[in-house]
Amino acid sequence: EVGGTQWALVASTDWDQEHLDAFLVLMGDQSSMRNVEVPHKLSLINHDDDAKTVIVKHVRLLTESFFSFGSRCIVKWSDVIDKEKSFIKDNKFTLQVKFWLSKIDGFRSSPFTRLTSRRCSMMISTRRTRKKSS
Repeated sequence: EVGGTQWALVASTDWDQEHLDAFLVLMGDQSSMRNVEVPHKLSLINHDDDAKTVIVKHVRLLTESFFSFGSRCIVKWSDVIDKEKSFIKDNKFTLQVKFWLSKIDGFRSSPFTRLTSRRCSMMISTRRTRKKSS
């Protein structure tokens, strides 16, 4: 909760053989979203069942101004999978989202005041298959 306003982050994903599509939406009171930006970082964590290791790849750092209310990131698997380790299709991985809710003081060039930060994650199994529309 920030300034009496409840904020919620919704992350949903879809994927095919070549891409991961992550869609992030931050919901809150629209009047309190003025001069608010949300830098956020996506991490893919691949769980290797044999070695019990975790691979973290930071995809990119995005900054969204909430005159728009969401952020969409389409990522190629080849950009996020560690090339030194083979990606096993049946493995599970975690999509982790960390974001910082920041208030802009005055003009856009002014420094941010960090209001809060949150982290959420979801486990995704690549055993799930996409339904194709007919």
